[in-house]
Amino acid sequence: MKIGLIGMLLLVVSCSAIGATEGGEQNNAQVAQAAPAELIETFTPPVVSKPRVPKYPKTQQALGQEGWVRLNYMVNPQGIPYDVTVVSSSSESAFAKAASRAVRQTVYEPANLNGRAIDAGLSAFIIFQLVGGGDCATRNFVNLYKSFFKHLEQERLDKAEKALTNLRNRDRNLYEEAYLHLAEFNYKRKTGASPSQMYGSVKKAAAMDGDRGYLPDDLLTSVLQNKLTLELLLHELGYAKRTATLLKERQLTEKARARVDAALTQIEQVRVAETSFGTDGVVPEGNLGFHALLHKRFHLRDVQGDIAELRIHCDRGYVGFIPKPEMEYKIKSGLGSCHLTLIGTPGSTYTLVQG
Repeated sequence: MKIGLIGMLLLVVSCSAIGATEGGEQNNAQVAQAAPAELIETFTPPVVSKPRVPKYPKTQQALGQEGWVRLNYMVNPQGIPYDVTVVSSSSESAFAKAASRAVRQTVYEPANLNGRAIDAGLSAFIIFQLVGGGDCATRNFVNLYKSFFKHLEQERLDKAEKALTNLRNRDRNLYEEAYLHLAEFNYKRKTGASPSQMYGSVKKAAAMDGDRGYLPDDLLTSVLQNKLTLELLLHELGYAKRTATLLKERQLTEKARARVDAALTQIEQVRVAETSFGTDGVVPEGNLGFHALLHKRFHLRDVQGDIAELRIHCDRGYVGFIPKPEMEYKIKSGLGSCHLTLIGTPGSTYTLVQG
């Protein structure tokens, strides 16, 4: 699978007038060195009992800015969210703050396992969208986007970079936000950026609420195909499995569908056989690194810098702890899907070995 240049011209060139509407503790038995299997009889996930609607940030509303936020968090046995973590978000940080605040103030009926309230992991995708926005682009944005691709295709990289900067500096709706990250991906690809650098941009271009994205459907499919290719290159097999599953539900050519099926088959073979594999990582500027775990056994090696804490969010459990060099950890069975969050000094490097 090749990483292709993606992002043809926008389909809509103008918008109607935009209106405005508002769109810690530790659980001590989740990670063990040699935990026995646990029989799961009945499990009920947390259910919202007192919702809190996110408040649209006033400055962003006045400027016509839109955005989205993806969060992971836990709900304790009293129904209170904790360890609310922004996994990814659009460019404007005010949206991440508003979304996090709303999640922390939401009250749940706690998860229940065999008649006992337990800690449970949830995720949320929160959208901030103004009336009339999100599905079209302004004429100025379209002209800048066309100019960017023209310079990029003719390898006038200094002019392409300037056009990209102008796109970043504009107030954007959801539709334009997705195209901005698509432009960033193509610029990084053209200038020889690493797969991990390209991956950060393609993830945001492919942002989806369920099965709905913010790019035209055929273009979103191309973005997801590139995302899958990068996840396989980077050995992010937990995320690759999810992306491939999404792609199977989309319109694909026979050749593309065969590649997706082959990827899913290989990932499943690795999972079932518990084949060991390593994923190189770098702690980003936000101090948090994320991985979807395919295996229940893992350790860190070749750490350069400081990894201060690890947190494991599972469907049915949570633990946070200070890692020890080369220590192997095993997550108990029966906890469902799990995510690993690394907290450390930006720029710190490591290899996450699973299996």
